[in-house]
Amino acid sequence: MASARWVLFRLLFGAGIVKLLGGDPSWWDCSATSHHYQSQSLPTPLAWWMHKLPMPLHRLSTVIMFVTEAAVSVLAFAPSHGAMRRAAFALQLALQLMIGATGSFSFFNVLSAVLCIPL
Repeated sequence: MASARWVLFRLLFGAGIVKLLGGDPSWWDCSATSHHYQSQSLPTPLAWWMHKLPMPLHRLSTVIMFVTEAAVSVLAFAPSHGAMRRAAFALQLALQLMIGATGSFSFFNVLSAVLCIPL
C-alpha cells in the first residue's frame, strides 16, 4: 500500500507543481479556471455554471486546488493511525469528484480516486 501512496503523491503533487512550472501566468495569478471550464476538451453542464462564477471564486478555487494537489498530497506519508491521512483522503477525493463533475478526463479522475483508497 505504501507504493500506491507514493504513486498518488507523485501524481497529485506533480499535477500541482507542473501548473506552476509550466510558464502560464494565469496559474500564478489564480485566474486559470476563469477560462479552463470553457476550453477543456469535454466540459459538462456544470462547467458552464462554474465558468460564470465571479473572479474571486475562480481565484479561491484555484488556491484550493493548489493546496489540495501540492500540499495535501504530502499527507499521504502521515502515520496511518492519525486523522491526517483520512483528511487527505477526503480532500483528494473531493477534488477528484469536482474535477470529474466539471469535465471529462476519461478515467483519469476515477483512477486518481481509486489511488486515494490506501489513505
